[in-house]
Amino acid sequence: MGNFGKILCLAAISLLPFSTQAQKIHESASLETSHLWRGLEVGNGLIFNNDVSLSDNNDHFKIGLWGGMATDGDYKEADVYVNYNNSGFNLAVWDLWNFSDGIPGNGKYFTWDAR
Repeated sequence: MGNFGKILCLAAISLLPFSTQAQKIHESASLETSHLWRGLEVGNGLIFNNDVSLSDNNDHFKIGLWGGMATDGDYKEADVYVNYNNSGFNLAVWDLWNFSDGIPGNGKYFTWDAR
């Protein structure tokens, strides 16, 4: 199964709790003058970030896509995430895909090799 298929499976499994409840769509965008990724400054120009997510009516379950890109094209990142939040307990699973030049393992979702 390719990466796209894995993402679709993850999204489908994550949306199961939504089947009996209403859903809400969230969207936010921001501009930054620099961006840190795993403690490294990966973009020092103007960075555009965007976050789109779908949640149940109580915001307990959320699935989303987060992306960022430098206006000069040096920094590019696209992440998928699933989040559960209830009574102060929060559990989030993110898969980060930073495909900027010079980042080891770039361009691969679901790769957790330490190297």
